[in-house]
Amino acid sequence: MAKKPKNISLADSSDLRSLAEERLKNKHLATQYSRLSTTPSPEERLRFVHELEVHQIELEMQQEELARTRVELQDNLTRYTELYDFAPVGYLTLGHDSKIQQANLTATKLLGIDRSRLVGMHFKHFVLPEDYLAIDSMLETVFSKRLPGNCEVKLLAPASQPARGHNDHSLRTFRIEAAVSDTEYACRVILSDITEQKQIEEELLESKTRFSQALEAASAGVWEWHLKTNELFWSDELWQLSGLKRGGEKQTFKLWEDSIHPDDRELVLQSVTAAVKNEIESQVEYRVCYPDGSVHWLLSRGRPLRDHTGKVDRYIGTVIDLTERKQAEQALLESEIKFRSITEQISELVFVADSSGIVNYVSPVIEKLSGYLPDEVIGHSFIEYLAEDEISKVVELFDDALAHQLKNQVVEFRYRKKNGTFLDAEVHSQYYHASGYSGVIGVILDVTDRKLAENQIKKLSTIVEQSPAIVLITDRLGKIEYVNPAFTQITGYTFDEVKGKNPRFLQSGHTPKALYEKLWQTILAGNIWRGEFQNRKKNADLYWERAVISAILKEDVITNFVAIKEDITEHKKEEQLIVESRGKLEAALASMSDAVFISDTKGNLIHFNDAFATFHRFRNKEECAKTFDEYPKFLEAYLLSGELVPVEQWALQRALGGETATGVELRLLRKDSGETWFGSYNYAPIRNTDGRIVGSVVTGRDITKKKAAEQEINSYVKQLQAAMQSTLQAVANVVEAHDPYTAGHERRVGIISADIAREMGWSEEKCHYLQLIGLVHDIGKMSIPAEILSKPSLLSEIEFELVKTHAEQGYQILKDVEFPLPIAEIIREHHERMDGSGYPQGLKGEETLIEARILAVADVLESMASHRPYRASLGIEEAINEIESYRGKHFDPEVVDAVLRLFRKKGYQLPA
Repeated sequence: MAKKPKNISLADSSDLRSLAEERLKNKHLATQYSRLSTTPSPEERLRFVHELEVHQIELEMQQEELARTRVELQDNLTRYTELYDFAPVGYLTLGHDSKIQQANLTATKLLGIDRSRLVGMHFKHFVLPEDYLAIDSMLETVFSKRLPGNCEVKLLAPASQPARGHNDHSLRTFRIEAAVSDTEYACRVILSDITEQKQIEEELLESKTRFSQALEAASAGVWEWHLKTNELFWSDELWQLSGLKRGGEKQTFKLWEDSIHPDDRELVLQSVTAAVKNEIESQVEYRVCYPDGSVHWLLSRGRPLRDHTGKVDRYIGTVIDLTERKQAEQALLESEIKFRSITEQISELVFVADSSGIVNYVSPVIEKLSGYLPDEVIGHSFIEYLAEDEISKVVELFDDALAHQLKNQVVEFRYRKKNGTFLDAEVHSQYYHASGYSGVIGVILDVTDRKLAENQIKKLSTIVEQSPAIVLITDRLGKIEYVNPAFTQITGYTFDEVKGKNPRFLQSGHTPKALYEKLWQTILAGNIWRGEFQNRKKNADLYWERAVISAILKEDVITNFVAIKEDITEHKKEEQLIVESRGKLEAALASMSDAVFISDTKGNLIHFNDAFATFHRFRNKEECAKTFDEYPKFLEAYLLSGELVPVEQWALQRALGGETATGVELRLLRKDSGETWFGSYNYAPIRNTDGRIVGSVVTGRDITKKKAAEQEINSYVKQLQAAMQSTLQAVANVVEAHDPYTAGHERRVGIISADIAREMGWSEEKCHYLQLIGLVHDIGKMSIPAEILSKPSLLSEIEFELVKTHAEQGYQILKDVEFPLPIAEIIREHHERMDGSGYPQGLKGEETLIEARILAVADVLESMASHRPYRASLGIEEAINEIESYRGKHFDPEVVDAVLRLFRKKGYQLPA
């Protein structure tokens, strides 16, 4: 270390000037002594002053230079001190005894003690005892041999700088470098913390060891290729992997190139050349031939390294043997080919799913079974294709198979097809684990048909068990193997009682032996036998059964016989009753004069009598057509109005349609002969106990003569009606002659009444009769004096009461007259009112005949709208308003509504 210069104060400048003058004086003293002792001349005196001035200037300049130098020295000292204290390493000055004489700030931090305390301490205070010898040896080298020395020791680390991976005050490693100082009594020491470096070195060594061990374990070879020289370095392992023996030949790229299999050489060189050109990593697989003729696969990986200029100058890499892996891959490929060959030829669906349920493989048959292509399923979870109500069950079984590594697990579920329908599937699966992967592999069987068959069998079994008919199965020798519950219900024998027996124990003895011989002959030939027996129950009762017996064949060999037998005892009794009833029916039909026939639902005529043949103009029953479809070919039917009746509206068709009718009259025509006649039909459907139509019954009566008689009667009736209308008109004329002021009133009331009735929907015939009644509705007025009827003023109370008697008088006149309508009662009630305020009986509401209620309204309308001796006409509007105002009170609402419609909507005008 340089010595510190003494401080020079600026305050001493006057002394410095005096000192300079003194030195200058002494300098010239010897040469000028003689002259100084004498009195100088003026010239000398001027010269001497001039010299003094020059020297003064020189001294001042020297003083300024000295001040600058002092500042620079102070700055340098400050910088040196800072560099010394803040250096990245510790600086110490040690004596022979290892005492610390001086230390920089970094050293105090490394040792963890303040500088004031550190100076004077022994350096060994910080060193572990086992490192004392190293310190002593280093100091001995420095002080005795006057040579630099160094050592590495472990010191206690301060709390402010814990060692990596240790707690506070853990040991740290330091490198100490020492050199002798300017004196013999001290040495300079550099203290460097190399703890991190040491740990890194150890880690690198450990990593290198692990790497070497890994390469050795992996049988990997190492190589280095210098691009400029084309030289290679090969490890011993690489020589072995290449099938070569290390010799004296130079390791070059050409040596490696020649070791490559000829078939792979060109592709490998192209790959390596491309990697070098692009300065990227290289990776190639290639084959080498060993001296024994075997071929081995190698994998070489290389990485480019760059020089200080950044240019790739070499590659380093490794080589590993892939032969076993290639052989395994080939074996796996062959195994997969075999696996796919098998799975693609079988009809069952093969699948592989990983542990998360993702499908990794499905065989092509999936398209046939579900409509999905393999690519549409692979990569998807199998859950996507399950019925929603089965997801939890299948997932639970899948997880269970993985958790317990189950083998041969079988489960049934419904699998969704691409079209949205489902198929029933049975899955045989097992856990697998290979190459670090696990999952489930299995086969899916389409059991839709089997499930349908099972359900069908189950249904059939239920049907057999619940069938009311006996089902009996024997072996090929006729020994009973199975009977259903109906057997016990009908025969009384249990299965245990008849098992192993021949059914012949049921025989009653009433069935001919030949029937049994025919039965066995038929079923032994493999055919079906149908027939009836009379057998005996356990309680000795006889019963009839209808049987169907057939053989069960297996590969054309009879193994069993099955018999289905129905108890027809009641049916037999019913058949007997039917035979008896049929005889009675035939007798009844034969005795009837009306045509009768019975048909089934197809129109076939099951029964018909002789009268049916006669009615349809056949000579006998044998000539009659037996089906309905034949009749329209030669027969036509017309309504009495002359309209042709369609075939579908004929009596039989209507009856089969569920209709019932009586007295349907038609005119019939035989198209082949042209004969016509009239017939009256009755028809109805025939229903069974369930109400279903099973046929029809139709009767027909020839009413040709009746129709001729009716025509004569109708002609006579028309004559009578004309006579009666003339008579009534004559009576009306007499009444009008008695009361000339109301002439035409009765005729008009009759017409108005008929028109009101017609508006109310009455038949034309009834309307005509009502019009006739209107002609004589005031016939009772003939008993009233004419002077009262033609009185030009208002009637007195007595006169009015006398006029009111005409209603009762009319009844008395006509009460014994026969007429289609109750003419006498209608005439008596035509002045009654709905509220009972009318006369002569004071009837209310519907107590009055409807014809009388219509006459009442027509009478008021016509009277108010016509002229009377005691007043002028009130007009039709007044009359209508009057009628409307008393709707429901005096007059029937329905009749009033009809009048309002006629006048206000249809523009009705009163008759003249």
